[in-house]
Amino acid sequence: VEDIARYAILSHTWEVDEPNYQDFHHPSSRGKQGYRKLEHFCNIAHEDYKVEFAWADTVCIDKSSSAELDESIRSMFAWYRNAAICIAYVGQTTSLLDLAADRWFTRGWTLQELLAPSRFKFYNKDWFPLTHFWNDKIREEDARKLGGGTHSLQFWLLGDAILKATGIEPRHFRDFNPGFEDPPLPERMRWVARRLTARAEDKSYCMMGIFGVSVLVAYGEGPERAFFRLFQAILDVACGRSWFLWAGKA
Repeated sequence: VEDIARYAILSHTWEVDEPNYQDFHHPSSRGKQGYRKLEHFCNIAHEDYKVEFAWADTVCIDKSSSAELDESIRSMFAWYRNAAICIAYVGQTTSLLDLAADRWFTRGWTLQELLAPSRFKFYNKDWFPLTHFWNDKIREEDARKLGGGTHSLQFWLLGDAILKATGIEPRHFRDFNPGFEDPPLPERMRWVARRLTARAEDKSYCMMGIFGVSVLVAYGEGPERAFFRLFQAILDVACGRSWFLWAGKA
């Protein structure tokens, strides 16, 4: 079943003109810029990665159903983890040299979309791959086996761009495990501290997969309550004294 149902998953930033679950099959949605983005994504998934299924958050979640939205948010890390390929569209980027400045790195949800998949590929604003690698999470020893100065240069430029944009060491980008160790919880918290989300509660919800915990989604509870419940779920699993060293007002 896993081989037959291989799927590609899209990582991107939402723009103003995105089709949603309700209007995706309506002819009017085809004129939206976001629809063209989905077409590019599906074509690449099918032609380059030979998968028959594709998932994108804009059109695959019925947000009018609170139960479906809750399940989707709590399942998101696993869905990205299990994808045959995660295609990341960085729409402000032309090459590895300007990747770190892309808006994609400022959003909350793209953090777990960067870390969760084992097979990951960056595409620039014109839908060209940023590297020659089949998988941008290639290990250093495998990159060396490919030979040639281009592969080595791309390997290091990509790692440097990730580090500059996120503060995440390349080794964690290439081989990440949910939890509280290597790196420890405070460092993982710093990864998301400066990121933005459209809804305030999402800043906590988007961290569930990073720590391997789950909480009920309750929009309207406010960011403080959402973070309290996230931290409570973490403390149900483990506890470290350094986790309580906070800066700012209590």
